[in-house]
Amino acid sequence: TNVRGAENMLHLAKLLDVPEFHYVSTAYVCGDAKYFSEGDLGETQNHRNVYEQSKAQAEKLVRGSSMAFSIYRIPVVVGDSQTGEINSFNGYYGFFAPFWQLAQTLRKKNAEELEDYGISMEGDGDFHVPLTLPCTTVGPINLVPIDWLTNMFLGLLKVPADQRTFHLTHPHPRSVKETVEVSTAHLGLRGITCGIPPQEKISKPISRIQRSAITNIKPFEPYTSKDGERFDNAATVQTLGQNWRDPPDIDPVVIGRRLFFAKEKNFGRNSGG
Repeated sequence: TNVRGAENMLHLAKLLDVPEFHYVSTAYVCGDAKYFSEGDLGETQNHRNVYEQSKAQAEKLVRGSSMAFSIYRIPVVVGDSQTGEINSFNGYYGFFAPFWQLAQTLRKKNAEELEDYGISMEGDGDFHVPLTLPCTTVGPINLVPIDWLTNMFLGLLKVPADQRTFHLTHPHPRSVKETVEVSTAHLGLRGITCGIPPQEKISKPISRIQRSAITNIKPFEPYTSKDGERFDNAATVQTLGQNWRDPPDIDPVVIGRRLFFAKEKNFGRNSGG
């Protein structure tokens, strides 16, 4: 889809004499790089999965075309900063959906069953679940809300395409650890953190939950394991000028809004959602 789709669209654009080609890529063509500029080429990186590799190949096709183009690299997109609304529950939501399902399962168990699990219910109705996820304790996760991203796109689309690449990334991202802890707390699960899972013996039910959690988040490991990652966006800021706005801080309030919306939609598992 990423490679042949881009190739087909370039071909169509030329047939229709479209004057400019605007391509939405991903900031994660950076692969395992800890610093990535708008001038860096994705095809020279060490990619960590087929998604990153195929988006880099598509960028190369765009650059190799004879068209005037702009390339926009975006990070992980989350819900509207004011309403939490989103129309696709991938990325960030795919990581946390299993924890929402875990919370739903725990609510069906009585106090004796929870005790056997080594899980306790706190005074506010949340569960204390002692899980340590194998994620970085210091590295960032680059999240931007869809409303901010849309506004920045609208500004850049007014700029004539002239073979440049723009990073629509967050200059001050929150850490993976804080994002995990705040997000799972909003889902009713406390005690979940990041680090090296403890070696000491834990209860069989907790061990099963731990293994299941690690399996579920495995596809997201490239984005939750880097101790350092920074995207330069100087060209974007300079090009937009007074139209540039820093993205909203992804603080606990904003996290709460997007997870409230996700819970209302059962993370996209409801009919038609």
